[in-house]
Amino acid sequence: GYRMSRFLHICESAEDLVKQSLMQRELGRRTGSCFQRCVGQDASNAVWGTTYDIDQKHGTKYHERFRAFMAMCQSKNLVLGGAMTDAKGDRNLSPSQQEDPDVYVRVHARKPDGSVVLRGVKAHQTGVLNSHWMII
Repeated sequence: GYRMSRFLHICESAEDLVKQSLMQRELGRRTGSCFQRCVGQDASNAVWGTTYDIDQKHGTKYHERFRAFMAMCQSKNLVLGGAMTDAKGDRNLSPSQQEDPDVYVRVHARKPDGSVVLRGVKAHQTGVLNSHWMII
């Protein structure tokens, strides 16, 4: 093992989640503002479990690729941001009912190699300015 930023650590226990929360609270207390890494941390933990479950069910290799991505981020101490806010459009309609389909992020195309092309927007992501990667 090696030392890494807690922001890049994948939680493995309830104790890890408590440490994550305490760290976030302390940084918020010290800075008095958003330090723009929480969403990336939460997103990487969510993608970790989701890709594992998908691979177990479908025999895909998403988790293997995400593990390699996270190892690269951890070894280089990269900052991960997360895109979490859609532009919204008409809030009375679901995403698929919007006049402009690009007011929500959506899968535009699926490629033969298993990758996807995303289209659409995420709004109000100030953390993108200081992030190496964004998890969408």
